[in-house]
This record gives sequence, C-alpha cells and structure tokens, in this order.
Amino acid sequence: DCTVKPFALQKDDVLIASTDGVRSISSSLLVGCIQDTSKTANKMVASITKRIETTKSPTQDNLAVCVAKIL
Repeated sequence: DCTVKPFALQKDDVLIASTDGVRSISSSLLVGCIQDTSKTANKMVASITKRIETTKSPTQDNLAVCVAKIL
C-alpha cells in the first residue's frame, strides 16, 4: 500500500512494488528475504521469488516484483 503523504527515503531503505502474488508469503518471510543489507536488489528479488516458489501454493498464479534499494 502506498501512502498519500510523501516521506523521505534514507540509505539502505528498500522499496518493494509487487503484484498480489507476493501475498502467498507472510510479511515476516518477506522481510527475511530482504534483511541482509549486503544483498543487491537483484538478489532480493531472487530470494523473494524462490521463497514464493517453495510455498507451492495451489492458488499462486502470477508474480511480478520490483525491488529498489536506496544507496
């Protein structure tokens, strides 16, 4: 969800834009996929995608995810 009020981004903040396909994992699992600050945005996307694939949810039909890491 996106807030209407602007907010300042800081170094090491991570923004995730995704389809509802990401809902097949919990927020805590999603945070776990991005928590390692040494990961690049590409590695975070790969980690999120792999985690979703391992759930083997029968209702999972699609996924689009974009990660931006503020340097």
